[in-house]
Amino acid sequence: MRYLMLIIMIFAFVACGRIESGAEQRAEQSEVVATSEPSKEVLASLESGVVLKPGAAIIFTSNYAGSLEVGEIAPLILQIQPQYAAGQLEVSLSVPTGLSVVGQTQYLESFVEPQEFSYEVMISADMPGEYYLGIIVSVVTDSGLEEARAFAEVIRVTDSEAVLALKQVSVEEGAEAVSDSGEQVEHFMQAEEEIMSGP
Repeated sequence: MRYLMLIIMIFAFVACGRIESGAEQRAEQSEVVATSEPSKEVLASLESGVVLKPGAAIIFTSNYAGSLEVGEIAPLILQIQPQYAAGQLEVSLSVPTGLSVVGQTQYLESFVEPQEFSYEVMISADMPGEYYLGIIVSVVTDSGLEEARAFAEVIRVTDSEAVLALKQVSVEEGAEAVSDSGEQVEHFMQAEEEIMSGP
């Protein structure tokens, strides 16, 4: 019994030491976070109203209408503006299953000053649904800095003909419940009930 108490006391002492050191580490980390200041890029983006995500300093916009019909081919215009003095830009599209891109899925550009690049991507789908077109942008600056950033464009595909046909079926089924004279017809169905008793 005495040995058991001794072992419990040793474990308690070791555990308390770990808890205290963990609390000290968290306090040190919070001090580091509290004393760090935002970078110049973050401050500039906050002042301009454009918030840059971590990763490559890229401004991304598109002019997609937001909805596409099944079988329709529609343009998606991607506008990408690297915020670097000079370098090389690579844009890769990650196309999900079910969505089709007509034409290229990878673009490579060189730039000597900040400028906007525009790409017209033709998209289509054979099935209705919501698809996420991945857009991966990589930049290699002239100084050798390599950064990347990922974006996603939501592509909603609808099948208006199927929806219209479904509505038509619903209307026709509702019409069966109305007699020729326009009165509501009631349908009665016999219910079968089975009562089970215990063993």
